[in-house]
Amino acid sequence: MRTFFALIAALLLFGCLVPQPAPTPTPSATPTTAPTASVIPSATVFPTPSPAPTLPASANPAVAITSAPSDAEFSKDYPVSVALAFDAPAPVLPSVRLTLYDNGVAVRAKEVPNGANSTFSWVAGASGSHSLRVSAEFLLADGKPAAESEAETNVTVRALEFSDYANHSSVVLSEHYVDAQRFVLYNQAPVAGLSAYMRAPEENSSFVWLRVYAEEFGKPGPLLFERFVNTTELPREFGWFTFNVSRMMEKGAYWAGMYVRDSYANVSWAMYNGTVQSVHTFANVREWVSMNGTFFVRVS
Repeated sequence: MRTFFALIAALLLFGCLVPQPAPTPTPSATPTTAPTASVIPSATVFPTPSPAPTLPASANPAVAITSAPSDAEFSKDYPVSVALAFDAPAPVLPSVRLTLYDNGVAVRAKEVPNGANSTFSWVAGASGSHSLRVSAEFLLADGKPAAESEAETNVTVRALEFSDYANHSSVVLSEHYVDAQRFVLYNQAPVAGLSAYMRAPEENSSFVWLRVYAEEFGKPGPLLFERFVNTTELPREFGWFTFNVSRMMEKGAYWAGMYVRDSYANVSWAMYNGTVQSVHTFANVREWVSMNGTFFVRVS
């Protein structure tokens, strides 16, 4: 009996010593996420814009021409300078828009900052009277004009006159000499006419051609254009006769030549040796050199 109880006690003791599986954990409840509170964005506050600067009623912006030629030569360029009185600080009038007019036609334009003056480069156009006018639009910060001013001056443009015998040359065309005078255009310019100081022949009528050549290697080169006239239209006494050109010509050197259909016709450029005006046939070009005459050409 005692043995039985001892056995029972040993079995119980052995059962207590055998590792038992760990109890399966009871799953905990799924955590509940608290609802996120929605955030209402606050309204963006913009600063109240300050009013745009305006020109004070007492301000009197103005432009004045300070330098310009009173007398000019055809195709040359001249400075036309202006002084600017803004009469307001740069935040109010940051700049001015300037336009130069020649006889009412706009030829130059620019924008100038507050505090500066300006100078235009003006090319003397057709000979005669020219009215140069500068208009100024003084601009606010937003680019709108706040005030206007104008200044005006008058210029007389003279034709270019060439009479240097050292700048003569002869061109042979159809066995006839063409005596030519070199002339220069200082800038691109619209040439209205080219004049020669000449007179009509005493013989029967004939035709005289004006021929204009581009310079090539210091001498008359390619023929650019020609004009002709019946000699009955020429002056009977020495005087200026103008051939109509009406052509835009580029800056550079040219040669104006005369050609007569009859090589013996008494038609020529005028010469002046200081005391006597005389006329020669085109065949006598070499004789002109020995006489040291003066050859007259006008470009306008």
